[in-house]
Amino acid sequence: ALFLLGFGGLFGAGGMLLSLLAGSNVLLTGGMLKMLLFGGMSLLLSLAGYAAYLNSFQGKLFFDDLSSVIGNPNLQVFSNPRTRWTWDGWVNAFGAQIDTPFAGRPIVSFTFALNHWWAFKAHPAHIPEFYGVLPPHYWYYHFVNYCFHIAVAIVLWHFLRRTMRAPNVAHYTGSHADLWATAISVLWVVHPLNTETVVYITQRTEQVLSLFLLLTMYFSSRSIDARAAWARWAWYIGAVVACALGMASKENMVGVPLLVALTIVVASATVALVVAVRLTASFNAAAVAPARLAAVSLML
Repeated sequence: ALFLLGFGGLFGAGGMLLSLLAGSNVLLTGGMLKMLLFGGMSLLLSLAGYAAYLNSFQGKLFFDDLSSVIGNPNLQVFSNPRTRWTWDGWVNAFGAQIDTPFAGRPIVSFTFALNHWWAFKAHPAHIPEFYGVLPPHYWYYHFVNYCFHIAVAIVLWHFLRRTMRAPNVAHYTGSHADLWATAISVLWVVHPLNTETVVYITQRTEQVLSLFLLLTMYFSSRSIDARAAWARWAWYIGAVVACALGMASKENMVGVPLLVALTIVVASATVALVVAVRLTASFNAAAVAPARLAAVSLML
């Protein structure tokens, strides 16, 4: 009851702020108010997610966590001073053992290596030549999963905000595009369906995939309507890089180029199909290098 009361008040305050900002198109063009809007939404989503998952930070590791985290020697390369700055150590940080959840997913493996470095530095084992995972480290894994969840929610809000203002969608949302984006993003943050990806540490693979998926779609939309040529290319390159990192995070990312093309065509009546095809071709080309990297890490 306290959570619902506090969450309702927080959501109401955020909605009032968005209503005031959305009431004037002139105000929304100001850089300061855009920063205020972004900061307010980030705080709203962070607090909503924190209230929903606060009691999970003290959770244990189970199922695949036992092999992918506790029994994974690749996580220890940065905690061990002898391997921290060696070539083999960095290669192992991006690699994983065969038949484990991180095999062929070098970006996810790297996040866990950095995560354990932070946890081990905060809580050293005080056991000679031991750099593995101990129960005091669990909190840090849960907290990083929570941070990924909030990062995905923030990017989702930005993407929805632009989508709701697209020519084919603005007809239905009208002047309430920001409110629709806010309501959907907050609901997504606290929805029970996301519990597994936040609480189950190994499922960070889904979070990293979702982050790069939404970044790819958001950067793509920005590259299309950017006025300056340098800005258009900057967003375009960012979209290709995000797509490549997503390809190196999980195999599901292979369908994102087509998803981007369909979103562009459906949401915007002013965008030609050739633009979507060109973006898709670039994303597919960007997937070659991560695929090779994933194959190498799988063999390692």
